Formats: sequence, C-alpha cells, structure tokens
Amino acid sequence: MKDDYHYGFYSRPFQGHVDHSGIYLSWDNFMKGIRRLTPNCNVGLHEMGHALTYVNFITQTEEDKHFKKEFKNFSKVARPIFEAMQKGGKNLLGDYAGTNYHEFWAVSVEVFFENPIRMRHELPGLYGAMSKLLRQDPMVILNAAKAA
Repeated sequence: MKDDYHYGFYSRPFQGHVDHSGIYLSWDNFMKGIRRLTPNCNVGLHEMGHALTYVNFITQTEEDKHFKKEFKNFSKVARPIFEAMQKGGKNLLGDYAGTNYHEFWAVSVEVFFENPIRMRHELPGLYGAMSKLLRQDPMVILNAAKAA
C-alpha cells in the first residue's frame, strides 16, 4: 500500500494496522519513518508495537511470559502518564499517544527507539520500564557507536 489507505468501515485513512492476518503498512509512510523525515514517527515501529500486544493479549496466539509480566510493570509507570495526557498534559510522546492506551503503547515504542536520549531524560521511569519489557536499551547501542 503506497499511500494512506482505508480499512474496513472506518472513514479515516490509515498509515498502518494489525489484525489476525498480519501487519499492514503504507509504504510511503514507512519510508518516511525509516528516513526520519518526521521526528518520533516510525509506522514500522508503531505497528510492531501493536503486533506485540496483539499476539500476547488479544489473540493469544503467541505467549511471551516475560512480555506479559513486564507489561504489567510497564503499565504501573505508564498509566499515570497516559492519564495525565487524557487531562490535557503534554509530553514528548505527543498528542496522538493520548488517543487511547493502545496508541500510547505504540507511540512509546516509536519514541523509545527513535529518540532514546530525550525519552530517558524526560520520561526516565517509562524509558526504564520499556527497556526491561523489550529486553534492550538503545542507549547501549548509541554509546557503543560513539565509542567506536
């Protein structure tokens, strides 16, 4: 799918979505994210975030016990941030993350990988919870690249 597309009965255009048959992406929007043309916006990372929760909580076709356990810990940190956004609070994640908790999670995945320095500085608890949940720390890669 080259451009934004329509899916199902929704009237708004989509850049990507996840359902039982796979992960779907608008190619143009995917490439914009890869080329970093829009800060903190990467439809590939965003939809992979949705896919992780989809297979672990919605279809339960895959079960990652670590992910399920750590997602609960992530939520302990994330829920207050999300609830503040619902009341009009602003932060690095941007307005779209306040749409609903599913989008909050997917945007958090994007920002975690796209802007780890700023996320760790501005939302350190969320960054730490994401790092444990996803079993990786982008700062390690950045620091290794700087040292090389």
